[in-house]
Amino acid sequence: MLTQAFPPELVDEVIDEPSQPCGTVTGLPDGRTTYRISTDVTRSTAVARVSTRVEADWTFTSRRPAAGAETVLPLSTVRFAPPLSPASTAEAGRSLRVPLTVEGAAAGGHLGSLTVRASYDDGRTWRRAPVRGGERKSVLLHHPRDARTVSLRTVVSDKRGNVGRQTIHSAHRLTK
Repeated sequence: MLTQAFPPELVDEVIDEPSQPCGTVTGLPDGRTTYRISTDVTRSTAVARVSTRVEADWTFTSRRPAAGAETVLPLSTVRFAPPLSPASTAEAGRSLRVPLTVEGAAAGGHLGSLTVRASYDDGRTWRRAPVRGGERKSVLLHHPRDARTVSLRTVVSDKRGNVGRQTIHSAHRLTK
């Protein structure tokens, strides 16, 4: 869903709900405007036992391109690459260093800020997980003994103030 963000005292106005992900949006205003794109995707646990739901939204400033031109939107995301078993599990009660990559507008020298939080109770509570490293970033997760899944939440911004938020529910499972 694409919404045009207004001052806080007004509600966002939905301006497009494309039937296809990454669909083309037309009829945007001429001037620079702040937008928000949001998505919420759920996969059946019969299909996948991890990453069962992914919520994401991006708030960014853009303007309508010239006639016939296309604009690459300043969107960013975070990709995690945890060293897991073939069954997408890690050990409960142990720490796990998870490499991550920032992609999109905040990649490389364009990163403004990045925070990562982990939840071990299906998103009821979140713990900050410090990000380490320069070019090669990682986060250290401390898996509680009694936890069964890990969900991950990120907020990433580029140096121009464009922000991406994502939550990966049940990103990986934990075993004893």
